[in-house]
Amino acid sequence: RRSGYFATSGATLDWPLSAANARRMAQQTLVGREIVGGAAEGSVLYADTGLSFWGGCDPQTGVIVDHTHPLHDECVRGRVLAIPNGRGSCTGSQVVLELLLNGVAPAALLLRTPDVILSLGVIVAEELFGHSIPIVSLGDSFDRLEAHTHAAVAGSTVICGAGPLPPAPRSFSTADQRLA
Repeated sequence: RRSGYFATSGATLDWPLSAANARRMAQQTLVGREIVGGAAEGSVLYADTGLSFWGGCDPQTGVIVDHTHPLHDECVRGRVLAIPNGRGSCTGSQVVLELLLNGVAPAALLLRTPDVILSLGVIVAEELFGHSIPIVSLGDSFDRLEAHTHAAVAGSTVICGAGPLPPAPRSFSTADQRLA
């Protein structure tokens, strides 16, 4: 056994490459725009098609019921939901709120572009009921999520890879930084 240096991450890796080190090498760190703060980890539920929560996701079960959506019959509960954006009615905020209150919401929401409607549902749930999930807008980095099965989110940082991941390092929101 010998040790080597993996230059891009600064990590010391054992040689021959162990399964744990191979997973670490396959991880990617993405930094986006924190829309709603928080930390979460879970399996990635990815689609390159926006989702209408109003009529597209059952607020009692968390199952995507829109038969035209690529994630039809998948459950968002406890998963890191990666969609480019919401679609349709502003009533989607209410459905997101109901998902949170019913305990069947995704663990986190990763978007290509910020979505005020989906964010509003989370913000209302956080302010009035103390329930929240992180929301991060990743911009052009969003498409990189398709290749990964798991993601850990903390603030604006998303670590994605092929299996359960260590928590992402906590980054501070702009509001937190102003308070410091």
